[in-house]
Amino acid sequence: MRIETHPILEVQRAEPFSFFFSGKELLAYPGETIASALFANGIRIFGYHPKDGSPQGIFCANGQCAQCMVMADGRPGEGGVTV
Repeated sequence: MRIETHPILEVQRAEPFSFFFSGKELLAYPGETIASALFANGIRIFGYHPKDGSPQGIFCANGQCAQCMVMADGRPGEGGVTV
């Protein structure tokens, strides 16, 4: 989900860039978190829990809980952290 307009503040955006998630090309903006970019592209499930297979997505939205752990450029990282 992205804030497109705001009643008081001007929303400034740089040019979007593309990235791939599970083989799909998606768009993101500089300064967004991986989790925010995935959510804005309609992806709500980022993976599945290794023990019970339950779907995982955004929980805390700030990288503290590791619920949104992702692999970025072959390295593990939290999707809630700005990249």
